[in-house]
Amino acid sequence: MERNQFYETKTILVTVKTYPTPSAKYIETTCVSGITEDGHWIRLHPINFRSLEDTDKFPRYSRICVRVNKSTRDIRPESYHLDIDRIEQLGVIPTTNNWEQRRAVIEPLLSRSVEDLQDQNAAHGTSLGVIRPKEITRFLVQETAPSWLPEQLAKLDQQRRPIVIGGKVKHVLNGSKCYGRSSIIKSDTSMIVYCFSARS
Repeated sequence: MERNQFYETKTILVTVKTYPTPSAKYIETTCVSGITEDGHWIRLHPINFRSLEDTDKFPRYSRICVRVNKSTRDIRPESYHLDIDRIEQLGVIPTTNNWEQRRAVIEPLLSRSVEDLQDQNAAHGTSLGVIRPKEITRFLVQETAPSWLPEQLAKLDQQRRPIVIGGKVKHVLNGSKCYGRSSIIKSDTSMIVYCFSARS
């Protein structure tokens, strides 16, 4: 079973949306991270974001009220599934006064260092966190592939491969586990959000 049957309602400030990647099960997936109204990190995954209704496509730093339930396959404590039919947008937090309103939500969650985050990950399975580096000595931009890799496109091809059952065409939807990578996924106002992979 992929998820619990019980949903709860949460208000979330969306801070991160990853670039969509192909998925054999969901066509393509986006991972969304944010901060709940009671000041905890949350990860919403998988979301086929580009398939949402236009009125449900929320930008970063917007507040949303959503129904979620705890993921049972992804054991990271912040990971939840989103009910895509119940998304209420509450507005975008502005950048006025040097990000004053955004910083008020994010800064209380600052960790002391990457090592501190690693300790939290080892002790509690924490997989999301934010730090403020003491010094930025280099900003590196690397060019990525202009299109998806062959192995990524192969996942999309699985969506298009039909099989015939009793004279009817049925599309094959193969399952896959799509977990986040250990990497820096967003940096704003000299604060870096880290995402740790799920443990096997």
